[in-house]
Amino acid sequence: MAAEPPNQSGLGLIAGGSYLAGGLGRYDNVELGRRLAGDTLTINFSVEEDGCYFSGYASPDKLEKLLQVVAAFFTDPAFRPEGFQATVSRLQSYYAG
Repeated sequence: MAAEPPNQSGLGLIAGGSYLAGGLGRYDNVELGRRLAGDTLTINFSVEEDGCYFSGYASPDKLEKLLQVVAAFFTDPAFRPEGFQATVSRLQSYYAG
């Protein structure tokens, strides 16, 4: 975020919100959700002052699956316009409030 161009402040917020929203190259967010249905996994991605971070939560028996999904976001991320637009809409609502 410290490296954001002055005329593009908020770029980190959009990147953080839309990175996971794009899903994976192999699976969009809907299909990924279907494939992970029944698994209690939480994955977050954020852009901070000093770097980009993944965080996640899973029960001990689902830790391996959580790490596999995070690895997939490293190796097969996707940009999808609908994920980006959903992030922009969320941020517009947030700032409007």
